[in-house]
Amino acid sequence: MQCTCPNIFGNISCLVDIFARLIGRSPDPRARFELPKLFQSSLELPWETSNAQSLSVAGERLLHELAGYLRGCASETRRLRWSLSYTDGHATHFQTELTRPSRDQAHFALLLREQLSHIQLVGQIKGIALYVDDINPEGGAHEGDLFKQQQEGASEDWPSFLDRLRARLGEQAVRGLQRVADHRPECAWRWSNVHLQGNTGASTSDSDRSAQSVPERPLWLMRRPIRLRTQQGHPNINGRLQFLEERERIETGWWDGKPVGRDYFVAANPSGARLWIYRELSGSKNWYLHGIFE
Repeated sequence: MQCTCPNIFGNISCLVDIFARLIGRSPDPRARFELPKLFQSSLELPWETSNAQSLSVAGERLLHELAGYLRGCASETRRLRWSLSYTDGHATHFQTELTRPSRDQAHFALLLREQLSHIQLVGQIKGIALYVDDINPEGGAHEGDLFKQQQEGASEDWPSFLDRLRARLGEQAVRGLQRVADHRPECAWRWSNVHLQGNTGASTSDSDRSAQSVPERPLWLMRRPIRLRTQQGHPNINGRLQFLEERERIETGWWDGKPVGRDYFVAANPSGARLWIYRELSGSKNWYLHGIFE
């Protein structure tokens, strides 16, 4: 509070106003303070090292700062970016990806130790830095919440388990599946990153109706359809196949240069295995095995 009045009477008036605001008799609105949506901190090591355990201890100090920052702005993050500085001037960069946003310092430290144990450290490291710019408002209960319901001795939850697998095995070793709007079975899915998504916008009733209108599909598809041998025009896999359900015709793909025309059947071989087979609608009209139900 500063007084900018040009004369003594004005100064007295300003002082009275200042004291009135100090004791609460006059309103004293203040601009709201907001933390920047960016966290960046670094730590210079007391001595050079190439030991992963020493680096994890230094990294935990930065994670303690990050946890305090996230609590202060009631936020959480899904991505942590690390940098290791070597004495010769070059640096190693890596990042920690989370399945769901969090601000759990202990979980961050566990993932950091897993990653450092698999990074080949060539040379002496003099510093470690942490950079976080993917910061979002918190979306659920955390440690310290009065109403958080968690049983004592509860096992590790699914997102934390996935995070640990990805930190130990690498990003490409743990992937998810995503559906694609395409009638061709081999084009109806694709690999995706493992993230817990919320509601996609489709209601439960719409999903139920869609599931009821689509014939059963096997979870196991062949990498490439396998051509089947036939006996008297009938497909054969360790014996004559028995058709269990009516055919399903898929004829599509003409617009993108990959047309298919097939009649699909659910069939069983003599041992009782349920198979997904199809016959071409044109050309040689061969039979193929495309999937297995059991």
